[in-house]
Amino acid sequence: MKNILLLVSLLSVAMATNISGAFCSEKKLKPSDAIFDVFTKEFPTNEKELEGFLFYTFAPLIEDGRFRGATVEAWEERYEQFANSLIQKSESNMLDSKSLEKCLKKVLKDAKELNEAYLPIAAYSAKKDQKPVWIIVVGWEGTDVENVPPYKLLLSHIKVFVYDVTTIELVGYTTCM
Repeated sequence: MKNILLLVSLLSVAMATNISGAFCSEKKLKPSDAIFDVFTKEFPTNEKELEGFLFYTFAPLIEDGRFRGATVEAWEERYEQFANSLIQKSESNMLDSKSLEKCLKKVLKDAKELNEAYLPIAAYSAKKDQKPVWIIVVGWEGTDVENVPPYKLLLSHIKVFVYDVTTIELVGYTTCM
C-alpha cells in the first residue's frame, strides 16, 4: 500500500511539473555534450554489487545540467547524432571506435525492442576483470505514454550497459527501474 501511495505522489508531482512546463523546455542539447572519458575504478566481482556500483556511479549523470530536460521528441535522430559524437571522441582518443559503434548499435536495438527512447549521454573506456570494456550510459523513457506529447516526455531514467570490447557481449547492466 505504501508503494502505491508513493507512486501516486510521484506521478502527481511529475504531472504537475509537466503541466506547468517547468522542466519541459529543453534547452539546446548538442551531441558534443555527450561525455567521453576513461574510467579507471575497479569493478566489483559480485553481480549484485556490480549493479549497485554501476547505478550509484553513473545515475547522477541524468541530473547533469546538460541533460536535464531532454525529451523523447526525435529520439532516434538524436541517438544517431550523440552516438556519432561519442564514436568521434573515441577516435580522437585513439581507442577502438569500431567496437564502440557496434555496442551503440546493440543499445539502439534494445531501445527499439523495448519501445523506449534512449539518448547515449556518456561512454567510458574501462577494464573489467582485466578485459577492455565500454560503459555506455543512456537517458531513457517509454515512448508509449498516453496523452503526453513527445516534447513533454522527459528522458528521466537511466540505464548503464557494459560491453566486452572483443566479443561485444553484455557483461554488466543496471537501470533505475
